[in-house]
Amino acid sequence: TEVKSLVTGFQTAREAYLEQQKELQRRLKEAGDQEREAIRRQIKDSLENWKEQHRQFRKDVIERAKEMKQQLQPDLGRVIDQGAGEGRGR
Repeated sequence: TEVKSLVTGFQTAREAYLEQQKELQRRLKEAGDQEREAIRRQIKDSLENWKEQHRQFRKDVIERAKEMKQQLQPDLGRVIDQGAGEGRGR
C-alpha cells in the first residue's frame, strides 16, 4: 500500500542518516582542529536535513490518513474520529 511504501522509504532514509552520523562522529574523533569545524557543520546540516525529511514524512502520512478516512463510509469515519487519541492516555 501507499502508506507502507511511505514507511519503508522513511525507514531507509533513517538508516542512511544514522550511518552517516556514525561515520561523521568517527571522523570527528580523528580530525584536526580545522577539519573538526567542517565536520561539525556537516553534522549540523545533516541533522537539519533529517528534521525536514521527518516533518515531510509526518505531513505525508497525515495527509494520506485524511484521504483514506474520506474514502471510508461516513459511519466508519465517525467511529475513527471518536477513537482518535485513545491509547495515548487522552
